[in-house]
Amino acid sequence: MMMLAGYGVMVLLLGGLGQDVTAPGKIDSGEKKTVISLQVTVPTSGWNLSIQEVYQVEKELWVISHLTSKGGIALQVISQVKDSVSIPKSSLPVKHFITGKRWNWKNKEPYQFLKDRKKIDQELKKQKAKLVYRRPVKKQSANPLGQYIVVYKKTAFVDGKTKAGETLEQLAKRHTKQFNGKLGRVLKIINGYSASFSPAAVEKLKKQPEVKYIEKDGPVGIR
Repeated sequence: MMMLAGYGVMVLLLGGLGQDVTAPGKIDSGEKKTVISLQVTVPTSGWNLSIQEVYQVEKELWVISHLTSKGGIALQVISQVKDSVSIPKSSLPVKHFITGKRWNWKNKEPYQFLKDRKKIDQELKKQKAKLVYRRPVKKQSANPLGQYIVVYKKTAFVDGKTKAGETLEQLAKRHTKQFNGKLGRVLKIINGYSASFSPAAVEKLKKQPEVKYIEKDGPVGIR
């Protein structure tokens, strides 16, 4: 994510999709490229923003971005998420469309928040839009990792340590490494931790004597 400057860009919204507004984004036109940036206010710290595509529609640039939940534990604090991409040099006004919003309150940013891409895709086809940028798709492994919460039995620890002398953090690290996972956070309040594992690794981890249960990680708010 890139930091935004303190000025906006004029956004010309034509047709039935929006109104004339000034977007708090940024266009830096260099000699060979233009950097398009935007920032969105979100209800918790558990959100990501990514610019998916940029199209030229007549004399405008239409920027389509998507909001996604990170999953796991997120602080219920009003936050900002940002993204930027570089495209070939352009001085055209920018129009922002964002999908993935799940909260009910109205954002102050003058972007268009869409329920899904159906209408915008129809409009792009109708306008014979020219694709300027598309975010590269990351290749997924044959056995992708999923986000999980691992909870240990209370009886696995006596005075904060296992029979082998391991603390909660040490046991979490050992199990994560043993089953080729990626450690997230140690969660003392539930006597467990968050981590990424393959489905096959989860089945093996469940059989460890210290494990009480494992569940899919999802958005959880804490104050």
